[in-house]
Amino acid sequence: MDEVRETAMAYYKSSSTDLKELGRGFFKNLDFDGDGKVSLHEFLGFMKEEGYAPMNNRYIFKELDGDGSDSLDFWEVLTLYYILKSGRPFCEGCGEFIKALYFTCTTCFDSGSNPFCLCSTCYGDGKFIHNHGQFMDNYALLEAKRKSSASSMCNGDDSNSVKVKALITITLKLYPTLHADFDVIHGILFSIALS
Repeated sequence: MDEVRETAMAYYKSSSTDLKELGRGFFKNLDFDGDGKVSLHEFLGFMKEEGYAPMNNRYIFKELDGDGSDSLDFWEVLTLYYILKSGRPFCEGCGEFIKALYFTCTTCFDSGSNPFCLCSTCYGDGKFIHNHGQFMDNYALLEAKRKSSASSMCNGDDSNSVKVKALITITLKLYPTLHADFDVIHGILFSIALS
């Protein structure tokens, strides 16, 4: 959670006064009794009231409580605010909050429906049930989307074949040592691109 906390702090420190005020307001909304810290009771009450079901548990609270004080200070609540606003995912395999790199179903991502995300362990061990088979890690997906967007703008074409060809190219560049294992996936993606 340290990396997530550092990211939240970096955003806060570099944001405008108005955005900083939103962060302070969020903290005040959680601190029901105004004592300058957020208890587990306040945290769970807020999560339930606001409809954040996946976050409404003591394990997330413990993860956020970086100093082990059994309460959340401003920076720990700011980390929660970042998690909620940035849409950080929970693993569809094990249900755990994903703090680092994760894999996303590209079909679900492209369709605009709810994303299907997996932690590295569940993806690597195949511990999930899903009806699509094309996954990319969040960094590779971002790069593929960037390349796809640039290619579409240059060619005036945003068809699926351009997107899939960009995915193939980026994936092969990012993972050159996976050619033997990647041949099957490459064939599937290539056939999709041609259709």
